[in-house]
Amino acid sequence: MAFVLADRVKETTTTTGTGTVTLLGASTGYQSFSAIGNGNTTYYVIAGRTTSEWEVGIGTYTSAGTTLSRTTVLSSSNSGSLVNFSAGTKDVFVSYPASKSVNLDASGNVSALGTVASGTWNATTLAVAYGGTGLATATGVLVGAGSSVSAVAAGTSGNVLTSNGTTWVSQAASGGGTPVTTIYTSPATWTKPATLKAVKVTVLSGGGGGGGARSTTGAAGGGGGGAGGYVFLPAPSIPGPQPVASGVGGAGGPVPPVTPTFNTTNGSTGGTASFGTFITATGGAGNSSTSGGATGSFTAPAPTGVGWVGRGGGGGGAAPSNSGAGGDSFQYWGFGGSSRAPNPAGAAGLPGTGYGSGGSGGAGPGAVTGGNGANGYVIVEEFY
Repeated sequence: MAFVLADRVKETTTTTGTGTVTLLGASTGYQSFSAIGNGNTTYYVIAGRTTSEWEVGIGTYTSAGTTLSRTTVLSSSNSGSLVNFSAGTKDVFVSYPASKSVNLDASGNVSALGTVASGTWNATTLAVAYGGTGLATATGVLVGAGSSVSAVAAGTSGNVLTSNGTTWVSQAASGGGTPVTTIYTSPATWTKPATLKAVKVTVLSGGGGGGGARSTTGAAGGGGGGAGGYVFLPAPSIPGPQPVASGVGGAGGPVPPVTPTFNTTNGSTGGTASFGTFITATGGAGNSSTSGGATGSFTAPAPTGVGWVGRGGGGGGAAPSNSGAGGDSFQYWGFGGSSRAPNPAGAAGLPGTGYGSGGSGGAGPGAVTGGNGANGYVIVEEFY
């Protein structure tokens, strides 16, 4: 079933009441409703010749019996409802109801269209001012710029649409995706990629070594834990390749000499972790005799640089006592070597675990070494 309009379609009827009307043939000079087609709908008007009864609506034409059903009433002499037509001849014809018309108003503008269900635009492009795009074809994302619209191509898969201050362009996401991460545990040189937007650099220095001990009555102190932190750096602020130092753990103190009777050796300070001159974390200190080593320090530019220190190593003692434990690294990325109890054969210091923690001191009476500090690291996260 289709909706059809045709010119000069007019018949008569003598049907009464509110039901389907029987059509009696074309009026002189007009064509019959057969021009509408069997089963199709159209706009109709029924008007009494000798009465004030009238009805405008949408009807369905049926060729068998030549009838017109009054499907929908648009307006009528019965307040918009079906008219109960009285006896007499009525004209029945195809019309173009005012409530359904599209036309130009006094200013030359198209009247309100309401909701357009479907259709095909067969004219020139429709300008932005009239609700169109001004484009004949469009592939990509439509972007408005005042009185014009342009289509931005999709570009590479995974790209995002961004403004360069003048136009909209398709380019790689900046910081929105998963960063490319590299972990450095040995010295290296980082090279800045051409498409880089920013980096986050995290550093952790090496832990200090614990002290060695030789004594019937003493124990050495532990090494300090490494410091660390992170910094965000926009790509333009990085001039080029940057040296990377990962922070080697400090060596534990060696076996002390035979004399004096109570003797300790100091462990080495942990290595500094750094990314160029942008961020630096110094290593945890080795023990000093029976005293524990101090933690390292942190330096980075504010406000994007944030750092923390680790824990200092524990102290030993000259009297029969446990040795000092190694200090934990910043944010507990590593735990210091555990304190050692006196042992007839001596108890060597234990190395730090994880990253950046200090080694513990050795405990007598036997001659023993201190524990090594744990290595640090540098993590570079690249955002594109």
